[in-house]
Amino acid sequence: EDRLRESVEEIRPLVDSGQVTLRLGEHNVSDFTTSDFVVVSPAVPRPWENRHLRAASAANARLTTDIRLLVERLPNRRRTIGVTGTAGKSTTAAMIAHALRSLVTGGPRVWLGGNIGGSLLDDIERVGEDDFVVLELSSAQLYWLYQDEAGGTSWAPRVAVLTNLSPNHIDWHQTLDHYRGSKLSLFRALSRTGLAVCGGGLDVLGLVQEAIDLGPVARGGGRGVGVVRVPPASDGMSEIPVVLPGAHNRSNAAVAARAAEFMLVNEADASIGLAEIEAAAASFGGLPHRLERVELSPPAGIAAFNDSKCTTPEGAKFAVEAFEDDPFGGAGTVHLICGGAGKGIDLSLIGRVGARCAAVFGIGSTGREIVDAVLGGGGRAECCETLDVAVDRAVARAREAAIGAHEPVVLLSPGCASWDQFTNYEERGARFVELVRRAAALGAA
Repeated sequence: EDRLRESVEEIRPLVDSGQVTLRLGEHNVSDFTTSDFVVVSPAVPRPWENRHLRAASAANARLTTDIRLLVERLPNRRRTIGVTGTAGKSTTAAMIAHALRSLVTGGPRVWLGGNIGGSLLDDIERVGEDDFVVLELSSAQLYWLYQDEAGGTSWAPRVAVLTNLSPNHIDWHQTLDHYRGSKLSLFRALSRTGLAVCGGGLDVLGLVQEAIDLGPVARGGGRGVGVVRVPPASDGMSEIPVVLPGAHNRSNAAVAARAAEFMLVNEADASIGLAEIEAAAASFGGLPHRLERVELSPPAGIAAFNDSKCTTPEGAKFAVEAFEDDPFGGAGTVHLICGGAGKGIDLSLIGRVGARCAAVFGIGSTGREIVDAVLGGGGRAECCETLDVAVDRAVARAREAAIGAHEPVVLLSPGCASWDQFTNYEERGARFVELVRRAAALGAA
C-alpha cells in the first residue's frame, strides 16, 4: 500500500465505503474464480499462461481490459482513428489529434487516448457522436481487443494506422509472429468504408494487405478496404518545416496527415487540402519524453534531449539520426545514454548506431551488452550502470567536445525498458532532466 499510495488515495472513498476491497502484495486464486469480470492490465506478460487468468476463464469470468471497455462505449466508430506501430505511434497519434484540432472549428471535439495520456473512460460520457477519437494502441492492448475475434466480437476504427513494424516485446508475446499478429489484427476488421495507412517499407504494406485479406470484408467477396502507403521520409513532406527534429518525424507527420485527410474529407470538411493538413501535422511541437529538448539555464554550451519513451533499438536509431539535420552536426555530436531492462530482442542495432556517436554511456542491465557492441564496432563507450553516473560523464565529455559550429548533444534514448531501475519511462525521463540540468548548471558555475 505504501508504494501505491497515490493510486489508493484516488479511490479512498470507495475503499472506505466498502465498495472496493484491496488485495495488496499478493494474488488469491479465489478472487479470480468468484469474479464476474476481471479487468486485466496489458502489462501482464503472456496472459494465456497466467494461472490466475486461466482460473478466471475456467470459472466463466469475463476477461476484459480498459481499452475494450472504452471501444465498446464509443458513440461513433466512423469518427475513430486507431494508431499502432513499433516506433512513432505516440507522436503520430498526437500529430493526428493536433491536425484535427487545428482544422476542425466549432462543434466536434478531438479526444486523444489509449496507450497515451491515460484512459478515456473517465471522459466517455462527454464524448459526443460527432467528436473525433484518436487512439494509440499497443500490441498488448490489441491482443486483448482481438484475442476472442473467432467468437464473432470484433471492433475496428474507421482509419487504422501502422507507423512501422520491427521486432519488439518478445518477452511479452513469446514469439515475433505473435507480436506481429497482434499489431496487424487492427486491420483485419476494417470495413469497406475504412482506410489503412501504413508507413515503412513495402514489406509492411504487404503484411497490412495480408491482414486485410484475412478479414471478413475480403472473405465476403472483395477487398474493399482502401490502403495508403507513405514511404519513409516522404518526399511530399521534405520541404515542409517539421517542428520536431529528424527524418522519422517527417515520416510521422506524413502518415498523420493522410489519416487526418481521410477523416476530414469524409466526415468534416472536404474543402481542406492535403498540403494544409500536412502543415498542421508538421506544426506539432512534441510530447514529453519523446525527443523533448531540455531547457538549460544558464546556457551550458551543450544541447540535451530527453527521449526516455524510446524503448526499442529502432527508436534509438531514429533519435540519433534526427541530429543529421541542421542545426545539428550529425551523429558525431551525440553523446548517447542508452540501456535498461531487456525485452528479449537483439540490441546489436544500438551498438552499430552508437559506434557513429561521439560516445555512448551504457546503463541498466543491458548496459554492458550495448557498450561491448559499440566498442566492437570501433566506437567509444563506457559502462556507467546508473543514469546518475551516465549523465555526469556525458555532460563532462560533451563540454570537452564543445568546439566548432555545432553544439554537442547529450541524448537519453535508452532503446530498452525502464523497469530494472525505474517504475516507468516517465520517472526515468524526469530523473534525466533533473540530472542534466544540475550537471549543466554546476559546469556553468
